[in-house]
Amino acid sequence: MSAAQDKEVRLWDLRTSQCQAVLQTPCQPTIALDQQGLVFAVGLDNGIIKLFDASHYEQGPFETFVVQDLRNSPVPFSHISFSNDGKTMIAVAEGKIFVLDAFTGSVNRTFPNGVTEAGAAPEASISYDGQYVLSGCEDRSVRVWNISTGAQVASWTGHPGIPYCVKWAPRRLLAATACGAVCLWVPGREVLQQPIQQQHMQLQGQQYHPGMQTQF
Repeated sequence: MSAAQDKEVRLWDLRTSQCQAVLQTPCQPTIALDQQGLVFAVGLDNGIIKLFDASHYEQGPFETFVVQDLRNSPVPFSHISFSNDGKTMIAVAEGKIFVLDAFTGSVNRTFPNGVTEAGAAPEASISYDGQYVLSGCEDRSVRVWNISTGAQVASWTGHPGIPYCVKWAPRRLLAATACGAVCLWVPGREVLQQPIQQQHMQLQGQQYHPGMQTQF
């Protein structure tokens, strides 16, 4: 799947160079496909997220969610994604990361990423077990929050620029973040089990910079 500035969502079959379907949207969309490939989401402006059945997309969305904090806002979502179990979604718009119930659309948590109005928002990512949200932030840090408690449990620094790209590994607590440099973060689970104000951070991290050799 792809979404572009021409306000189109395209579905592709990797076995051919021709797209299989084109969906027209009223603004530049953001898209996400669930891990099973059964449902995809299209994020629009005004806080609207539409869910489609991947095998019957021509019938239109089967569900529409509205994030009330963004109702009547011209700001579109810059990133949306599903958790591995398909029960949770995250949606990023400017300075906020919204954690939603993927079945009802209710907002369970909201986390700040520090982005100012009209600024480009970094990605956010849900850990493989659905317990933590990872995001790049405006101050060049990488932050982790516990979804259940809402507490910030980690803040990692070292990026020379804003880490717009962030990803948890699909099966373990390993995170990759990138600006002009790529960093890998391997926090122990004990590091993430208490708020950052109470913990003594023990972090194993390794940075990879283009054009440099790294010794282990």
